[in-house]
Amino acid sequence: MAERETLCEHPSMLNNPDSGLKVLTCLAESGCQAKIEPVVSNEARVGYSYPGIYKLLNCKPGDELELLESLAESGCLSRELFDKVDLCPYCLRNNLRLRRLCPYCRSSLIVKKEVIHHFRCGWVGIEDEAEQGTDLVCPTCSKHMRHVGVDYERAAESYYCTTCKKIFAHPVEEFLSVPCGRQIRKDGTMIHPIYRYAMTPVGAEAASKQSFDGVPLLKGIIEGQCNLYTRAYIEGRLSELINRYLRYRAGFSAALISVDQYPEWLEKKGHVAASHLIKLMSSVLKGETRGVDLQGLFDENAFVLLLPQTDARGATVFSGRYIARVKELKDSQLAEPPTVSIAIAGCPEDGDDRETIISTLVKRLEQCKTQGGNTVVGAKQPVASVSQS
Repeated sequence: MAERETLCEHPSMLNNPDSGLKVLTCLAESGCQAKIEPVVSNEARVGYSYPGIYKLLNCKPGDELELLESLAESGCLSRELFDKVDLCPYCLRNNLRLRRLCPYCRSSLIVKKEVIHHFRCGWVGIEDEAEQGTDLVCPTCSKHMRHVGVDYERAAESYYCTTCKKIFAHPVEEFLSVPCGRQIRKDGTMIHPIYRYAMTPVGAEAASKQSFDGVPLLKGIIEGQCNLYTRAYIEGRLSELINRYLRYRAGFSAALISVDQYPEWLEKKGHVAASHLIKLMSSVLKGETRGVDLQGLFDENAFVLLLPQTDARGATVFSGRYIARVKELKDSQLAEPPTVSIAIAGCPEDGDDRETIISTLVKRLEQCKTQGGNTVVGAKQPVASVSQS
């Protein structure tokens, strides 16, 4: 779930069943072997779109993706991995430009040069500095360097910064997000999967009936607004993790995360703005979790997270990383980054039954909220407020 699409304004299948049926009907008419193939697109936010679908739905390239994902989550479409793309973790767009920078002054004005080493005096520098006409003369001792292997050696190709004049073996590589202008370390992007889709028997039944009524959709697992697991599903998986602990002694952690500004946004800006805030925070949550982690919506204002094979220390590290990423969040509707309250509980240190762990999380979350924004509390630690500087 960490790599799942999150922000899209196009209505989902559940809110617009006619659109879902239109897609399934079109696919059924194309034959049982038909697939919905992605195509590279400069217009779509994730870098791929599905032309046949966005034309069918009369929407912008890329806006059709949430509908396809809704159909897949409901069991009407199957997914086959086609590609993976890097997304900016701030604006969630694929328009990234790789930049190579000098590690000393961070200038992009770097060039590849051959480096030579003069044996006599030990001088090391780029060949350009030693060139005098057709000869090579050491800039330090003024001796001619005539024979490779005798007077000097050619080192491996290196980089030369024309700004600070430094030589280095490897430049710093980072992405520039063109839409939002943010600089992102090369390993700091969100990895997003791109799928091709195909009809399933469930989808064929819905297309045949021209209705989702009576079709055995996968209900109760995926919450539609943020594309997270439902609370009921998460609680079921929590019970499974507890049973696994009781059998194999494999501990785990859980976290409850509340968005501090949500009540104020709901009161002053309304439900649409408050929901937008939750979607933003859920997208960051998915970007900071692993594929084995389970993210769900606990209530309208709180996320619940299960961290298999992660102890309290690992959960605390995750909390700090999530808060740091939230502080960097940029959005046109945000005057300043939101803050969160995070409660951590673990098995076995906080209990080995579902009710105890959930009640512990709820109590600790209330304790966090009394301390102010970006506060984390766990089993063996006092309430700690993470600096917002």
